[in-house]
Formats: sequence, C-alpha cells, structure tokens
Amino acid sequence: MSSESRIVFLITESFPGWHWILIALLLVVVSIGLPCLPPKLRSAISGADSPFVKFVMIPLSLLFLALTSTILASYYLDLRSAYVSGDRTVVEGRVHGFGPRPGSVPGAEGFFVDKVEFVYSEYFITGGFNKNWSESGPIVRDGLTVRVHYVERKRGRVILKLEILEPRQRQTG
Repeated sequence: MSSESRIVFLITESFPGWHWILIALLLVVVSIGLPCLPPKLRSAISGADSPFVKFVMIPLSLLFLALTSTILASYYLDLRSAYVSGDRTVVEGRVHGFGPRPGSVPGAEGFFVDKVEFVYSEYFITGGFNKNWSESGPIVRDGLTVRVHYVERKRGRVILKLEILEPRQRQTG
C-alpha cells in the first residue's frame, strides 16, 4: 500500500531557537533603553542610572546576543548543510515508546522508530526538531507511521526532517 507524506518539520524551512535571539535582543533594548529614559522616568525606576546598568548589564546583554546568535546560526548552518548535501540517515516506521523522558532535560519527550530513539525538548537547543506534544507537537501517539531524516551530533540525534505518513485514499469512480 502506498502512502502520502505530510512534512511537519523541515530544517531548510525553519530556524529553531529563534526565540532565544529575541529574548537576547529584548535584553539589549531594555539595558540600553534604561539610561536613555527621560530623567523623571529614570528616577522612578530604581537603579536605572546606576553604573551596573551602564557597565555590566549593557555589555552582558550584548555578549548574550552575540553568543546566542553565533551558536544558533552555527547549529542551523551545520544541520542545513547536512540535509542539503544528503549527509543524513533516514528511518521509516511506526512510532513506539512515545512519552516523557524523565531522566533527560526538563520537559523532554521521545519516541522510537524501529530501534532508533529520538529525544527532544523545547528547552534543549539542538537546532533541529524539538516541538513537544504539550506544545502542539505532531507526535501524539504510538502507532503513527513516520519517516525521520536525522544526523548524529554530540548533542544526540537531531531531526532534520519529520514526515507523517498516511495511507493513500483509494479513489472510487
């Protein structure tokens, strides 16, 4: 029986972890913005004029932005390159063992396809798929048929492409 695939994640069409860059950017804006506030407003905010803001908070927020952007971009470019060049492994089959992974990072869940285990979490930045079921992720039950394109990295197996396979409907007519 043939099947149709529905792509639920593809590394070339997403940039996982972008929200960390937004958080870092927000820190930069706040730390730079505090000393720029009008004097009356600055005096209402405790510490807005302190040397801590100028000499610690601004440099640290800029450093956090630079590190976050650099790390995420390098993860993304490495994974995208692996996908585009075909330097990846593909496994296809039914999901089994789906559920939380308490011994791993917070909020981690995972599943097996054949004997290959995948573990992911919204809180663990890998650059690849990490959408938990509790956050409307696509893996919701055992028995789901999937095709997973992945690579092995120091941080574990990273999913580059996730497809849900559905039986092709027979057309009558």
